[in-house]
Amino acid sequence: MKKIFTSLVNWLVNRPGWLMLIADNTRLQSAPPERLGGAWWQVLALSAAWGVGQAGLWALAWNAPQGRAALPIMPVVAVLGVTFLWVYRRAAAALADAVVGGPDRPLGMAVIVAVWALILLTLRGWNEQSSAENPWWLVWLRPHGVLRPLLLAPLWGAWAMMATCLFCRRTYTSQPAVLAYADRCGPLATAAVMGGVLTLSIWYFNYLPWMQVTISGVTIVAAVIAGLVFSRRGRRLTREVLLATNLLTQTAFLLAYIANRI
Repeated sequence: MKKIFTSLVNWLVNRPGWLMLIADNTRLQSAPPERLGGAWWQVLALSAAWGVGQAGLWALAWNAPQGRAALPIMPVVAVLGVTFLWVYRRAAAALADAVVGGPDRPLGMAVIVAVWALILLTLRGWNEQSSAENPWWLVWLRPHGVLRPLLLAPLWGAWAMMATCLFCRRTYTSQPAVLAYADRCGPLATAAVMGGVLTLSIWYFNYLPWMQVTISGVTIVAAVIAGLVFSRRGRRLTREVLLATNLLTQTAFLLAYIANRI
């Protein structure tokens, strides 16, 4: 069993999507560039898996025996820890570099984590069922209201990487693997993914007033502007640009959701 588990882990961490989203730059650069062609769907799949994972982690921490009484911020700590110590650790560093520059990266990362902590603390107060009861066969598709933005945020981040490649893919790059990744993020694939995530967002947030469409609108605008600004500032499209755009888009999405709830 241990051997099977080890083989499965080794297979997962060598997938092109993992190399682009989570692995360090050394491993990405050592991979043949052609492996990254078409990896956008793996990044999307990993993002969807993390959305389910962080929602499950939140629910597990929230429902832990005596958790709410003894450790009321446990869901926030759990999600923050896994997000910034593992899944989006490099994305946070890339965003900090893009916003405040390399020397001030620790300060930038501290601000990012603080903003996310405030976001999650706000979400923590909304653990009610936000819409009418659903049929039993739809319950797993539409969980409690607070879990829905956690499920959707990584998908919007993955789409933002695709959109940045679409608008900036002709920009030269010093990273052949990133160029190979960008070359396969065509307009049809990008539009199809946006349509799917947008539809899911509207379905998940249909208990909000009609102005809830601004959640998706703000997210799309933030993704496009961030990708253009980050890539043109350095005059090249890099993995850091893609990861920074991913995390900034997720942050904009969660803030837009909160604004619509207040």
